[in-house]
Order: sequence, then structure tokens, then C-alpha cells
Amino acid sequence: MSRVCVIGAGAAGLCAARHLIVDPSVSRVDVLEQAAQLGGTTNLPKEIMGFPDFPIPENEKSYLPSKDMLAFLQMYSDKHGVTEHIKIFADKRVLVIGAGPSGMDIALEVTSVAPKVVLSHHLQEKPKTIFPDNLVQRPDVVKLEGTTAFFQDGSEEDVDVVFLCTGYLYNFPFLHASCEIVVEDNCVEPLYKHMVNIHHPTMCFIGVPYYVCAFSMFDLQVRYYVRSMNGTFKLPTPDQMVESWEEEKQDRAARGYSKRQAHMMGPDQEKYYASLAAEASTENLPSVLTKIREESSIRFLHNLKHYRQDIYKIIDDDTYEVISNGKSEILC
Repeated sequence: MSRVCVIGAGAAGLCAARHLIVDPSVSRVDVLEQAAQLGGTTNLPKEIMGFPDFPIPENEKSYLPSKDMLAFLQMYSDKHGVTEHIKIFADKRVLVIGAGPSGMDIALEVTSVAPKVVLSHHLQEKPKTIFPDNLVQRPDVVKLEGTTAFFQDGSEEDVDVVFLCTGYLYNFPFLHASCEIVVEDNCVEPLYKHMVNIHHPTMCFIGVPYYVCAFSMFDLQVRYYVRSMNGTFKLPTPDQMVESWEEEKQDRAARGYSKRQAHMMGPDQEKYYASLAAEASTENLPSVLTKIREESSIRFLHNLKHYRQDIYKIIDDDTYEVISNGKSEILC
């Protein structure tokens, strides 16, 4: 392995470049990014958002605004010499389609500047959080005509702006057919460990799994990839990797996961991290990260309006403290 191209300068791409640049077996690293600046996720506590060797600077708050996360990623990029490798609605009626973390976050944020926000979703149970009076919930959108949105229950709303918060669709238009990567119903395959292209194992996809401790997972995935390329350990044969991937798909299907959820981790993330660390003989992620991830997700759903005021403090690899409404609780 001598020359590596990293596509994307988000958190995963920066992390990949950071490790590749210092590996003696790599002679050149290029990072390709179509946007004008870096990006990142902001709706998780900072305690689980940093990288293992580069935590987010100390701050009394756990939830940081997007500008602070952008500054952190820029600092991370500059610190590790990645930057030089990168080639580079106020007063509106707003409709937000989708009530995942991003959808609900955006809907709540926009209520402070928009006279009316419509949150369209198909959650079986309405979010337990209390929304401002200028936010209304509606079922799925049937159609949009001009500035009017029509919903499944027969209601309609006039809107100026529409946010599509319906999740990510994996799409790799820059890959040639010879790469043999297929995306069907948001399942990217064939990938070993949700990252290694089985047909061409020098190609790796960092950050495909979701509902994870993103930045730390990126770091672990990159360490796994680099160690597989520099000879620290040897990947299984293509046949063995295919067998492993097929077995995992069957196991997930038996547990009720749809094909569209092929890369959803959630309760499976600790097992996934452990498998990467063990196979690559590298340091695993501490369990406290997944514990905070799960706790913060619950608090997000139950109290969207105030969850960002919660403060988390990591005590050790298994234990953490959460401070909410002035009350402290030690959890492990």
C-alpha cells in the first residue's frame, strides 16, 4: 500500500487521513471533498463525539453547537496535517419530513425563527417531548402541489420551505462498475465487517454503520483497515469473507432486521467494535461510550427541548455521571 485516496473530508475522512499520513507504508494521501468546508454530527454529547486520541476540549456543557463542532474538526484536521491534503429561514412556514434525530432537532431549532413548523412523520407513538406551540405534527405527506402539502389524514398545510430529514441513502456514483459494489434498499454489499470491499479489499468504506459512537468508530475502523494493509494481520480469504457476510445477514434477518437496516448497529455496536479490535489486535473502545450513547438517545426522545442541557462526565471505562436539572446520577 503506497498511495491512498480518501473520498470525503467529514469526520470519517479526516480520521482516515490522519492515520494514513503517519503510516510508513503510505507514500501519498489525497483527500477529495466537493463541499467548501468540513462537516460533522452535533446532536450527541461531546463525551462520545471526540476521537480516542483527540478528545473535544473541556467544556462545562455536553452538547455543543454546530459551530463548535466545526471548529473542533478543523482543529483535528490542522493538528494532524490533514488540511493541506484536502482539495477542495427566518419568517418562513417550514415543513420537516421525518422525525429521526435530525428531523426533530431541526424542527425544534426552527421554531425559534419560523412562525409555524409542521413535523411530518409515521412514528407509531408520538414523541413524548413537549414542543412549542408553533409546531404541529402531521402524518406522512401524500403529495406536494405548489406551496401546499397534503397529508395522509386528509389535512393540508401551506409551507414555504421543506426539509427532507428522511435519512441517508448510500450512493457512490464515483465508483466504476468494476468495483463491484452494489447498493440495494440501502444495503451496501459485499462488505466484510461493514467496511471492506470483499472483491477489492484495498477499498474500504469508513462510517457505513449507523446508530453508533461515530467518531470513535471511525477511528477503530481506520485502525483496522490500516493494520490489514500494512501486514499487521491478514484478512480472511474472499470466500471466508463472503461466508461471514452472508451469515451476518441471515442472523440479522432472523432477529427482525430488514434489508434496509443491514448496517444499523444500536444494540449490536459493542459486539461490532469488539470484533474489529480482536481481529486487528488493536485497542477496543471503552464500553462507557456505548452506555452514554444509549442513555443520551433515550433522553433525546423523552425531552427534546432540554436534552442539550444534560451534562455527562466519564469516570472510567465503564462508569459515567449524568447531571440533569441539577441532579447528579452515577451510572454504569
